[in-house]
Amino acid sequence: AAPVRFTAFGDYGAGGDAEYAVARVAAAQDPAFTAVPGDNSYLVAAPVLFDHNIFRPMRPLLAEGPFVATLGEHDLAYGGGGAVASALGLPNGGDRYVFTHGGVRIIALGLEMDAGDVPFVRAALARPGARHTYLLVHRPPAPANPVLAVARGHVVAVIAGHNHRYERRVIGGIPEFTL
Repeated sequence: AAPVRFTAFGDYGAGGDAEYAVARVAAAQDPAFTAVPGDNSYLVAAPVLFDHNIFRPMRPLLAEGPFVATLGEHDLAYGGGGAVASALGLPNGGDRYVFTHGGVRIIALGLEMDAGDVPFVRAALARPGARHTYLLVHRPPAPANPVLAVARGHVVAVIAGHNHRYERRVIGGIPEFTL
């Protein structure tokens, strides 16, 4: 019944001043975890870049809790994303997994969600225990996406990235935050 606080942002990973600032501000919120809808390392997710692009700037935030992440195009461009998924400790290579912390459940769907995700989402929604469920995906879904029909009434919101701008909208009857 205790509240769970988490942060969310996407399309980071250039290792610049902006990443350091975001990590400091987000860590100050004392989150249990961070939800990241992909593009964790720019321009590619090559292991030689991880310290510069991810781990040094995000150190204060990673000390608060894990990154619950999906993989975006920049992550997938190098070796199919395996290196960044491994470095961040993502289950199932960062594609289609469920993370639960307290009463919060994150259903991570990868680069984009489509009809192939419907059985996975149905099964994840059927699991007991979560009071608040979110879908996490890199590319924002289209209004007719079949996953939205299954999730409507069962999820708090969709968290997406990719567009490099913040948007709040309702899509397919579900609030969506594009970060």
